Amino acid sequence: MDKRQLTTALAKYFVNPMTTRVAGFVPWWALLETTGRKTGLPRRNPVANGLDGDTFWIIAEHGRKANYVRNIQANPRVRVRVGRRWRSGTAQLVPGDDPRARQRQLSQWFNSAVLSVVGTDLLTIRIDLDQTPRAGATLGPRTEHITGVSAMTGKERLEAYLRENGVPFEMHHHPEAFTAQEVAAAEHIPGRILGKVVAVKAGGDIAMAVIPAPAHVDLDKAAAAVGSGDVSIASEDEFGPIFSDCDTGAMPPFGNGTLYDVPVFVDTTLAQQETVAFDAGTHRDTVHLRYADFERLVKPNAVDLTD
Repeated sequence: MDKRQLTTALAKYFVNPMTTRVAGFVPWWALLETTGRKTGLPRRNPVANGLDGDTFWIIAEHGRKANYVRNIQANPRVRVRVGRRWRSGTAQLVPGDDPRARQRQLSQWFNSAVLSVVGTDLLTIRIDLDQTPRAGATLGPRTEHITGVSAMTGKERLEAYLRENGVPFEMHHHPEAFTAQEVAAAEHIPGRILGKVVAVKAGGDIAMAVIPAPAHVDLDKAAAAVGSGDVSIASEDEFGPIFSDCDTGAMPPFGNGTLYDVPVFVDTTLAQQETVAFDAGTHRDTVHLRYADFERLVKPNAVDLTD
């Protein structure tokens, strides 16, 4: 086993699983999400925090032999999480760049020390991050096309995530409906099992309150749940950019670092249901699954949220 094979095995089975849990929360780590070139599933790797304005730099320790680099070559559309924020962008390999000089420019002392030990064929990768949508912009399903490559929609990412985690689910298609009660009627299901996602703003941060379709959020109870005295219903301009891969208001409640990095609170009455349904990123599709599976993946806080 050569140096590259040894370090790849160590990273795959020991280092990456541990650092992925903290990447995005520790200042010198970030999280890179690519699309698997064979499976089409989201693939995440911890990387050094190379954020520089609207550009993100990565130094690949094994060059073009790294799996995430191969994924980028097949589909350059990626996402990066720095802190609590995910940003999308387009990646490109920069073989003419000096990786060591780039690290010095970015002051990546920790990563530089690691790469001096494990690196075999350093390669610079540049990610041009998308601009944050301006306030008032119309936000719909994510169907960007960059150099002929289509980014995954929220629905596609949700399906891929559930399959990757071995969760049985059903996707239902229905006539276009915009309110939760309309969706329940179109699906011919009781409103109590349809989870309505209400984006709330608490102290400047966005959270998801998930309640049964017929119910309404009690802001006082929501404030107690999130531990903030200032809670209000978020506007589309405030929550839209976070869920830009979904139809406006049709985001599934897969936060807490699963698909979206926002906290999730579920009303206790919905948590008592054996099977639940949610919007699947569009106004025409819902996902149905066991609540136990949803709880296992998302780990929401179950609290009293309704009036």
